[in-house]
Amino acid sequence: MTSTAEHLRNALDGRWRDIKNAMRARLSDEIFRPHYTPNTVIARAKVAEQLKIMAAAGAAEDGFRKEHGGNGDVGAAITQ
Repeated sequence: MTSTAEHLRNALDGRWRDIKNAMRARLSDEIFRPHYTPNTVIARAKVAEQLKIMAAAGAAEDGFRKEHGGNGDVGAAITQ
């Protein structure tokens, strides 16, 4: 059963509802949980790992035109 909050979120998310829901699911993974480290080298390595995961999942494709290897959905790129 869908709650009122879920209906409201889906209505507010609009056209990119599915993209936002997929991103929410992806970002709920442990690797994307907030972390703190006073060591800059470790922090950068963690972020690089996160970016590689997102790139492998196709997150960057939306921001590029089809002739440049993307799918040309700038709205989805901004939404993510």
